Amino acid sequence: MAATTTRPTGTEDLLETAQWAIERLGTRAQYAQAYAERTLEVRVECLDGEVLATCVEPREGLACMVREDGRWRHRAFSVAQLPSLPTWSAADRSVPGADLPAWPDAPDARFTPVAARDWLVRGAAPAHSLRTMEDFTLRTIAVVDTDGVRSAGTTRVVRRRAEATVTHDGNRYRGLSRWLQRGPGAGTADRDAVPQDVARIAVEHAHDSARATLGGRHRTPVVFGPSAAVGLLHELIGHALEADNFAMRSDYVAGL
Repeated sequence: MAATTTRPTGTEDLLETAQWAIERLGTRAQYAQAYAERTLEVRVECLDGEVLATCVEPREGLACMVREDGRWRHRAFSVAQLPSLPTWSAADRSVPGADLPAWPDAPDARFTPVAARDWLVRGAAPAHSLRTMEDFTLRTIAVVDTDGVRSAGTTRVVRRRAEATVTHDGNRYRGLSRWLQRGPGAGTADRDAVPQDVARIAVEHAHDSARATLGGRHRTPVVFGPSAAVGLLHELIGHALEADNFAMRSDYVAGL
């Protein structure tokens, strides 16, 4: 699904800031690119109708990449560091940084997370445990370079996930479900129905797994398509080759 972009207040301000950076970095560089970003991420995790954790992470700043004398350089600047940008590169240092555009004000997120108890599935039986996560991202970006690129946009995304667990004959079975919405209205509509629908599907999947029976022992040739084959090999072999597994001395690597 392609991201939906809009142009609210603040997008033009980010473009102006990225353009300001290019005017200072591109005076002597063979190529320069400035990427300005303002992002708000919110995550709420719940368990059986109670909030477990809430994380709010704002992120903003400017990233620059230049090619000077055949050599590539890059650096990220926080908002407070922006006045020092003209002195970082071999650009014309006589160009002052006092005319730095004002950084845009925080956007109107207009997001309220689902209440913890609104996830619970009414009348669901038998007993189950339900873990849910809701992620909200509001990201505004602007990109300007010396080749004439000048682009900006805002993406609003809400993602909801549910993991249900049921116990049957001493064994635990899990069911998963997820929901994703992009666009200006993400997270503002269908607040009563959608969370319970996501949770209900997860519970149903868990019950389906608990009712499944072994169909006997036999071998069947299986042919994977390209995407599925790549995913399978990555999970079975790729992770085992990653350096962090060796650094942490994981049981997974030790058992190979």
